Amino acid sequence: MRKIQRGTPSHWVQAPSRGMPLGSSLKASQMLKRCIEMMYLYIKVDIKNGEITMMCNIRYASVDDAEILGVIHSQSWKMAYKNIVPDEILDNITSDKRTEYFRKALKEGWEEDAIIYKDNKAVGLICIGKCRDTDKEDLYGEIRGIYLLPEYWNIGIGTQLISWGLNELKKRAYKEVTLWVLEENLNARKFYEKVGFKHDGTVKAIIIGKKLNEYRYVKVI
Repeated sequence: MRKIQRGTPSHWVQAPSRGMPLGSSLKASQMLKRCIEMMYLYIKVDIKNGEITMMCNIRYASVDDAEILGVIHSQSWKMAYKNIVPDEILDNITSDKRTEYFRKALKEGWEEDAIIYKDNKAVGLICIGKCRDTDKEDLYGEIRGIYLLPEYWNIGIGTQLISWGLNELKKRAYKEVTLWVLEENLNARKFYEKVGFKHDGTVKAIIIGKKLNEYRYVKVI
């Protein structure tokens, strides 16, 4: 039995849990069809360049999701900024405090967040909106933050999430997107550069327990 709900660019299909190359030959197509019919795991997939890639569900957050956002944000912060931000600051970051922040932010419309799910578990969040920098025009959007639970780093989920965010900003007619990243956060900087962002030369100093520099990155969409 096969279940397919068509959409663009992804489809819901009954498919194996691991990626499988899609050949152009009839034999390869038949093999894929057989695998689809035999397996039982329903996943969302993206067919591109002859490969099947598992896709995660992403939806906008509501005030009711404040606790989920608080857990993701606090755990990600503590790991991402270890040895960058002083320990006394990181120790003061708790899921309860972040939950209260997100509850107030979403209730009062300070920000717009979305949650990414893998295997029905909330594993990451992204915050998007209009660019807040005073030197940028209205055609600039901004990725104000992207955070994943540490155990879900480096498996492609962050790429899916930021791609979704860029697409949402493009739908709103933004032409370029900015984001800020700590100078010392080399892992994040490499990630942003990999998906097409470039440092535009802008640097600003901030205080998070000590003086730190933030770099502004920009990408045309």
